[in-house]
Amino acid sequence: ILSGWLPAKQADKVEEALAEATEGRIYIRIEDPSDDIRSRVPVRLTNNPYTRMYEILTTAYDYPRYDGIDPTPFISLFYPLFAGFMIGDAGLGILLLMLSLWLYRKTPDYNTATKNFFKLSIVTALFTIIFGALLGSFFGDLFACVPGGFGGYKPAHGLALPKIVCLKPLLFDPQERIILALTLVIAVGVLHVNLALILGILEDIRKRDFESSLSGSVPF
Repeated sequence: ILSGWLPAKQADKVEEALAEATEGRIYIRIEDPSDDIRSRVPVRLTNNPYTRMYEILTTAYDYPRYDGIDPTPFISLFYPLFAGFMIGDAGLGILLLMLSLWLYRKTPDYNTATKNFFKLSIVTALFTIIFGALLGSFFGDLFACVPGGFGGYKPAHGLALPKIVCLKPLLFDPQERIILALTLVIAVGVLHVNLALILGILEDIRKRDFESSLSGSVPF
């Protein structure tokens, strides 16, 4: 007698393969796990090619329960925003992008975990470049602008560089509009925390654990 676990989508294929291998001399019973063993069911994450790279962040903490919610798609939404805003330097983003692309190409195809890591690093670099351009940061304030010079601005440090490298924020300068920057950060944080609470409530409702929902996420 052999017993084990397999993904539900592969049940028919496995059954056909075993029947063919034994020439039909086998009895197979496939059933869904009962409620008392659901907490021990092994988990295999299934995500699309983009969100799959974020599974390394999910599994670094822990795998979700079999009957739980996979947070990977939500991590794929917030992680690039957080990483891009926290680093927020186009110059560093360009360096990280070049290094990540080189390491990705050097990694063998069979090493999927490492390739996914460098994919994640590439996405982080791209968002770092975007936020750096939006907030006017390129290797810190090396090419920051101050009033004066050609076009109304000149390099802040008096560098003997063409005026074309005098960079201005595409969105706003967080050092000049500190309140706006803090407001955006707090707003994203509030959205992130409340989304986590809502997901917790939905999971409790799905498991019919209303007591946990009412005593935990809802009051908070």
